Amino acid sequence: MMVEIDRARHGRTIGPPRRAVQPGWREGGPPEFGLVPGAPRTRIAPGSAGPGDGPRERPAGSGSESPVQVSKPPARRHVEGSAFRLGRGRETILTRRILSLTPLDAILERIRARVAPVAAEAALIGHAVGLVLAAPLRVPANVPTRALAAVDGWAVAADMVVGAGPGAPVFLAERPAAVEIGDAMPDGTDAVLPPEAVAEVAGFVEISAAAGAGEGVRPAGFDGEVGAVVLAAGRRLTPLAAAAARSVGLVEAVVRRPYVRILVIGDGLEPQDVTGRLIADLVVARGAELDRPAALADDPAVIAGALAESVADLIITVGGSGVGTTDRTLDGIGLAAASEVLAHGIAIAPGETTALAMIGDAPVLVLPGRPDAALAGFLLVGLPLIDRLAGADPALPDLGLPLAGKVSSALGMTELRFMALENGQAVPLAASGLPLGRLGRADGYLVVPARSEGFPVGALAGIYRLPGGRSW
Repeated sequence: MMVEIDRARHGRTIGPPRRAVQPGWREGGPPEFGLVPGAPRTRIAPGSAGPGDGPRERPAGSGSESPVQVSKPPARRHVEGSAFRLGRGRETILTRRILSLTPLDAILERIRARVAPVAAEAALIGHAVGLVLAAPLRVPANVPTRALAAVDGWAVAADMVVGAGPGAPVFLAERPAAVEIGDAMPDGTDAVLPPEAVAEVAGFVEISAAAGAGEGVRPAGFDGEVGAVVLAAGRRLTPLAAAAARSVGLVEAVVRRPYVRILVIGDGLEPQDVTGRLIADLVVARGAELDRPAALADDPAVIAGALAESVADLIITVGGSGVGTTDRTLDGIGLAAASEVLAHGIAIAPGETTALAMIGDAPVLVLPGRPDAALAGFLLVGLPLIDRLAGADPALPDLGLPLAGKVSSALGMTELRFMALENGQAVPLAASGLPLGRLGRADGYLVVPARSEGFPVGALAGIYRLPGGRSW
């Protein structure tokens, strides 16, 4: 299948993937979230360069050069309709309700139906590690191109030394060609004898060992036959797969790299700010390209403006997903042109107020501000969105481990339980309200299906690894 390659997505020249959203994040944390009203969009420079990367300029107004400005919200206005009706100060009247929760399976089906993979890009193998292949990696030519010696010794034709042995040597008129590992086999030869199997006796060459055809030889195509698949489309390119690709002469891969925008809602509230940085790190760890994150006031007009100016493949908002008087994210989506809310309220725990919308063809994931709820919403809905945009195969559990504790769950809710891996077991952490200080212990997570009430102690559970988490 032919894959059309987009070499100038979003008006840029395709280069190495942006593996970190800003130089210095790993050492000192990310820059402050910010959005400068009316300013042109800026991309964050790569922070994890592959082989051959040269220096890159720091985008204006980013990093440590100067503090990032945060937009000042305009005066609040009355918003009529089914969302909020605003009055003065504390007189705000709440009218939005989450009447029902949409099952996670229905959300994933809507993602498959409404979200299409992004355009494919060509990238150097070193820059494509961690990204999803849009086309299979195939061996371009036989490797090796001709038969090579696999051991040191003497190159012979196997049919010339049939039956040779110490007690019944075979005599040849000419000495065989000596070869070392990696030497091309001389024409007419198909086996390699050990060094001690050949000796000169009375002017003749005595062969005291036999060899079958192919013995001691690496045949043409042994490392890779022309056209053979090194890694299929839809798979993520690992370092090992990249090494295999290089060994057969491949230098480029065709990949998909979603472009993600994060908006943190809530007038600089610390929980949302910390949660926004967490989601940003997870987005990058999943192989997506991250646009400059921004902090926005909880004003619908400001939110709608930020949504309208985005050219991202996926927009993720953090905070303001609930039904309180300051939860305004859905109002902002409602004001944006070509917007459609697919679901507000998803049957997942934690993260019930997570929402999914569309702005034109771009999905918008609305996450709660509470860290454990936002993380659960991202892992259960955000990762499938990124994987769908990247054209990735459906994710499966990374490891099966016995549970060190009982896991209980309510029927009808898909529950995510964070797990610490200790002594070969999965140790469940708290079911809900888990602070970041304890979330840091998590190595992975378990997804309890909506039809299940949980698992007993000792049950073998499928554990997913957290993106960018420690190796198992």
